[in-house]
Amino acid sequence: MKVKNLQLVNYRNYINSKIEFHPEINIIIGNNAQGKTNLLESLYLLSTTRSFRVNKDSNLIMKNKNYALIEADIESNILKKLKVVIVDKGKSLFISNQRIAKNSDFIGEVNTVLFSPKDIELFSSPKSFRRKLVDLEIGKISKKYMNSLNYYQKLLKDRNILLKNKDVDFFLIDSIDEKMIENQIQIIRFRKHFIDFINSKINVYYSYLSKSKDKISMSYDCCINDFKNMNEELHIMYKENLEKDRLYKMTLNGVHREDIIFRINDQNVNDFASQGQRRMIVLSFKFAIIEYIENSIKDYPILLLDDVLSELDINVKQRLFKIISSKLQVFITTTDINEINIDANYKVYKVNNGEILKGSK
Repeated sequence: MKVKNLQLVNYRNYINSKIEFHPEINIIIGNNAQGKTNLLESLYLLSTTRSFRVNKDSNLIMKNKNYALIEADIESNILKKLKVVIVDKGKSLFISNQRIAKNSDFIGEVNTVLFSPKDIELFSSPKSFRRKLVDLEIGKISKKYMNSLNYYQKLLKDRNILLKNKDVDFFLIDSIDEKMIENQIQIIRFRKHFIDFINSKINVYYSYLSKSKDKISMSYDCCINDFKNMNEELHIMYKENLEKDRLYKMTLNGVHREDIIFRINDQNVNDFASQGQRRMIVLSFKFAIIEYIENSIKDYPILLLDDVLSELDINVKQRLFKIISSKLQVFITTTDINEINIDANYKVYKVNNGEILKGSK
């Protein structure tokens, strides 16, 4: 999977820029606040339909403009054109000029894996942040998972509305519970498979990048304990918690309350890992995700490294570039070209106040 070119119109500080990219490594260099991260953000948005920096799409539109456009040609098994048009009231999505009604049908058409400096907050953030990250990574490769998750969230909303009523309709709640259980079984299976796969890979990357003997693992803090009898256990969960749910007027248990715990030497990373260790764990996690995607869709995602090099020592940088596959298209932002020392094909692009100068070796 490769991004052949990208056009940005009225996007952040890009008035109208179009650039052709190298199929392997693309180095985006420039001073701070010139638009390097904006460029990576636009690629991430094409992958996920959302920014990794702001919640409101309207914040992506250049000041005093009424729309923003992101458009790119993506080469995978076939060549396709992806386009996102953003206006104050929302956005429209297009694949090869065909409008796409649902975000879930657009997500993953181009698959990116992002590392940004804020990612080390993964361990100290609320559990909803880690859960949403896992949902996003699975959803990019499985529309079945995304559909189950979206339907479950709709059912959860309906159930919570019923629980707020003074006279609870138990028959209707039972009916909703049955549908929620059916979808939760699918969600739990996908999440467990994802975490099991990452666990089989993450420590290999961490050991190589850090040259440490620390052991890294992830655990699934699931709403049930017995994965072999999920249907039965979920029914028991709803039955035992119904009175408490009525008291609090909300559904207190389920996949919407789960967590993913990262551990270093069997201790919670948030309590015991240094900043340097956290950075290595996140990088290892991202490379494990790349393998998960490649294993699932038989194609490589696109790696986005936003300002990752400034916090790494020279030895880690060298090891980082060695584990990047030549089949992987990579975008790296940096303020200092001297941070880059790689034995691979690449082009350098200079970004200055939203303008991109043509790439050179």
